Amino acid sequence: MDNEIIKGVKGFDDVFDDNYSVKLRVADILLNQFTNWGYIRIEAPLFERTELFLRKSGGELASRLYRLKDSSVGDVSVRPEFTSSVIRSLIANGLDKRSPRRVAYSGPVYRRPLGSRFNETETMQLGVEFLGSEGLLGDSEIISMVLRGLEILGIEKAILKLNNLDVLFKLLDSFSLSERSRIFIMANLDELKIEPIELSIDKLWRKAEKEGLVLRENGYPKSQISKNTDGVGESIKTQLSNMSDIWIGRRTPSEVEKRHIDKFDNDQEPKTFREALEFMGEFVKLTGSGPDVLKRAEIILGNHGLSPSLLENLKNIVGMLDTISIDNKIRLEWDMGFAHGLSYYSGLVFEVTTGSNNTPPICVGGRYDGLTRALGGADFPALGFAYSVEALLKALSSDQIRAIVSMDNREQSKIIVVQPLNFSDISSSIKWAEYLRHSDDEKIVILGGVLADKNLAREYALSVNAQELIFIDKEDRQSELLQKDINP
Repeated sequence: MDNEIIKGVKGFDDVFDDNYSVKLRVADILLNQFTNWGYIRIEAPLFERTELFLRKSGGELASRLYRLKDSSVGDVSVRPEFTSSVIRSLIANGLDKRSPRRVAYSGPVYRRPLGSRFNETETMQLGVEFLGSEGLLGDSEIISMVLRGLEILGIEKAILKLNNLDVLFKLLDSFSLSERSRIFIMANLDELKIEPIELSIDKLWRKAEKEGLVLRENGYPKSQISKNTDGVGESIKTQLSNMSDIWIGRRTPSEVEKRHIDKFDNDQEPKTFREALEFMGEFVKLTGSGPDVLKRAEIILGNHGLSPSLLENLKNIVGMLDTISIDNKIRLEWDMGFAHGLSYYSGLVFEVTTGSNNTPPICVGGRYDGLTRALGGADFPALGFAYSVEALLKALSSDQIRAIVSMDNREQSKIIVVQPLNFSDISSSIKWAEYLRHSDDEKIVILGGVLADKNLAREYALSVNAQELIFIDKEDRQSELLQKDINP
């Protein structure tokens, strides 16, 4: 058993040679782009307090955290994304509302797989966070950066899918819903897209009943129950009397009674809740180009007696995208039922895909204006995006990858291998290699690793594309320069 090969952990891949070089080159290209747009680098810790990720993302991220509890550091988790860590760091170092903050980051993130088709565990992310810019100014910069990055890398036939969650929130506000009901509907947009619409609404209605949003008594909706709170109280008192032998924690029976009555009184009015579900069931199915979605959205709002002014923000973003130069091969698609899994997004949200259901998004991003306040800082507008390097590479052809590698100036440098032939020549070889490196910064000098075998040394030099091989021999301790053509 002790001699068995220890296998790597599933989902955490080893990356060697050319693959690693390509990942680094892609990272360099994009990070240079970020720098050219005025973004400064920030390095976030690999571990953060678990509360940081749960405070705004809640249960939707909790099951995906690699979490550990240690007496020396407390409850911590490996970062599943960068945004929360970056915002936490900026808050700790002071946010000045007088000027925007632009920061860029890169590194791996880790999430437990959930059996999804992507099954991601470890991913290298490159991204930016833009703080202090409200509305269209920030939105236009972030979208422009994403599209420019795709253009630089030669990504073709990609789909940029967008939505505006702020518009959805304002539409729900017009129904005078409770905060719980608004959050419930926004968290179940995917369910509302299921056809037929009656099926999706009935399914969500039952789910809302189960969660106590739409309270029923004896099988009847709350709207059909007497509004007399004394009657409600008597009903609850009866239930509590039947549970007199059961411990109910630190609250007294009267406190439990009041809590249940308050919950009953604050419950969502069923008729309004169903109207909101029916409206959203139509609205979230809107997909297509910006102008087409706007036209059909106005019809839906008119049918439900809602003002078209609620779409003003959406109109502004659609108009803004018309001013951005977009490659004809990048297709813009609005999907009014699209939302990211992280609940901190508050406005524009987007993702870039290749259109395949079997590959993860190339890029995801959006606006999260409430996140700084949720993490203990001042209220600060913010938005950003993150590329997945692995997804980017899957979207590139082998020719495109070769073109990216060829953009690296170091590939044009002269490569020299310095090879000691004997053990006693190692020290001299190291010194000679250092001399060559200092004499010309453009040279790449590699110390050979095979002693006393010139043929193997030549094979190695060829494998690293060396133009020159220098042997250090113990007999005269003289270097022998070979021709650039060093075929054995």
